[in-house]
This record gives sequence, structure tokens and C-alpha cells, in this order.
Amino acid sequence: MKILVIGYSQTGQLDRVVDSIIAPLEKIHEVDRVYLRPSSEFLFPWNFWTFFDTMPECVAEIPIDLEPVDVTSAGEYDVAILAYQPWFLSPSLPVMSFVKSVAGRRLLDGLPVIEVIGCRNMWTVAQDRMRSLLQGAGARVIDTVVLCDQSGTFESFITTPRWMLTGRKEGLGLSPAGISEENIRNSVRFGEAIAVAEPPFDASILQSLHPFDYDADLAHAERIGRRVFEFWSGCIRRCGKPGAWRRRPAVALFVASLFTSITVVLPIRLTIVHGIRGVRGLLKRG
Repeated sequence: MKILVIGYSQTGQLDRVVDSIIAPLEKIHEVDRVYLRPSSEFLFPWNFWTFFDTMPECVAEIPIDLEPVDVTSAGEYDVAILAYQPWFLSPSLPVMSFVKSVAGRRLLDGLPVIEVIGCRNMWTVAQDRMRSLLQGAGARVIDTVVLCDQSGTFESFITTPRWMLTGRKEGLGLSPAGISEENIRNSVRFGEAIAVAEPPFDASILQSLHPFDYDADLAHAERIGRRVFEFWSGCIRRCGKPGAWRRRPAVALFVASLFTSITVVLPIRLTIVHGIRGVRGLLKRG
């Protein structure tokens, strides 16, 4: 087979996941790997203001400029592997921009796509958006692999922002941020399954491996969060272009709103939802 692998990893973690998945493929198939590079790179760790000021354009799916992609074999691939992270419940700007670009559409048109998502734990809304973008590019998603951070939902509200803004994954007596080393190593099983599959790929290759876990409560919270992000995205973009000082008051209000939602509103809502489900369960058993 001829396999196209595309991705963007700011911290390097997702690149390591992809390394693990494609290791079995590179032994027996031809693999072309594309590392997406923004023309203006997103530095890691993030600067506080740059991090939150990136949200409006990301949620609005406004493409950024990328360095030219050095792949010329459009129409010759059997399958594509597309690796990305959710940023603010949206596909990351570099990968979204590539899928929307002329080069991206040319390469992806007609291809079956296997998504590889590395995330904190919320990914379903970003995946819905990416699926729509891929359909617009003429591609079709046949599988989605999702690897989530090893820390729990509420722990990761602390550990993930700390990692993004300081570069430190461990400390504070909490579980380390990011995907566990064991999960990264074990993702090789997806590559082993792809390696022995035979094109054309009209259906899932990885379904029997349970490539993701779906949490209905988190998915519901994501949909609410997406609407909130869309509201703030519009407000902030009306204040100017990315980096403009006059956007900062609106960005600050967004951060305050986000902090309140995470620390107060979301826990109360999840507690109520779990309570209602518990009562319903008791009534059914009664």
C-alpha cells in the first residue's frame, strides 16, 4: 500500500503516537509523512495571552498560512492517516487549515481517512467538525482513534493548562498531564491492524480494537461549551485581529467566564445529571 500520514504536534506528543502507529506500516508499505508547519509557528509552552487569543479564529475555523507541503503524489494513495488535537473544542488551526487548503483538498480527495486524535478528554465536537471538513474535501472517515490524557476529568483542568503554559507535565501531587507512555506504546496495535488490511477501504479497519471511548455526559458538556466558545469568538473578533491590544479586555472576560464555568457551573451540572440518572435507575429497579 501507499499511505499518506499528515499531522501537527505542538508538544511532540502526538508525533510520538503517530510514530508508534506507523512503525509496523513502514516495514512493509510505502509511507509518506507530512509534518504541517504554520508560517508563524505556535511556540510551546504557550504565552498566556497568545493561548487564549487563538481561540476566536480557531472556533470560527479561519485558516492560517502554512509552509508548502512537499508531497506530489496526489491520487496515488490507498489511505490517509490524519493526526490532530482539539483546540477549544475545534480541530487545531494547522490541521484545519490544511484540510481547507487547495493542497489539502488535492491530496485528500477520494481517500479513506483514519483520524488519530490526542486530547485531554473532550474530542467529539472537534471530530464532528473535522468529519464535515473532510467530507467537503472529498475524503471519508473510516476510523477514529482517540487517546486521552491519563489524568481524570477534573484533575486535567489543572494539569493540562499548567503543561500548556509552563511546559511542566508533573507536579502538584497530581497525575502527570498528557497521554500515558503505556498508551502511546500500545497504539502500535492500530498500525499492526492497518498493515495487514487490504484496500479498497470501504469500512472500518479498527472497530474490533475499540479505538475510542465515548462519554455521553462529556459529549453533552462539549456541545454546550461549543456554543459558549462561538459566542465569545464572535465578541473577541469584533474587537480586532489576533494580537491586537484592544482584544485583550474581551479575552480577559472570556477567560474569567471559562474559569467560572469549569469550577462552578460544570461540576454542578454533571452532579445534577448523574443524580437524575441515579434516581431513574432506582425507579426502574423498583
